[in-house]
Amino acid sequence: SEAYVLRQIADKAVAFIEEDQPYLQGSFTLAQLSEAIQSNPVLTSKAINRVLGETYTDLMNGYRVKHFLKLAREEKKGNLTHWAIAQEAGFGNKVSFYKAFRKVMGTTPKLYLSQHPGE
Repeated sequence: SEAYVLRQIADKAVAFIEEDQPYLQGSFTLAQLSEAIQSNPVLTSKAINRVLGETYTDLMNGYRVKHFLKLAREEKKGNLTHWAIAQEAGFGNKVSFYKAFRKVMGTTPKLYLSQHPGE
């Protein structure tokens, strides 16, 4: 059934993303993800939308935000700015970083990190 096929594709996509961390390359496309999991962009997009309930961009940005938080916590004693850390996490511009962060975490990076220092 289509639902089964889409679930398989979504599972493959998530496994690949978690294993290979392609979100760290800011320009990693849906087409590249599809190729990596031997699917096609239309089906991959449909699987992400229907099974995971989000867009490809939101999916990748969610992983970038998580990676940002991990790096930001490791960086505590350093002096990298949030934006510098965000770039390491695969974000290509400040506006998309702040928008994605707010969408995923509901607040700004500075506020979130000050309220959740040790997580």
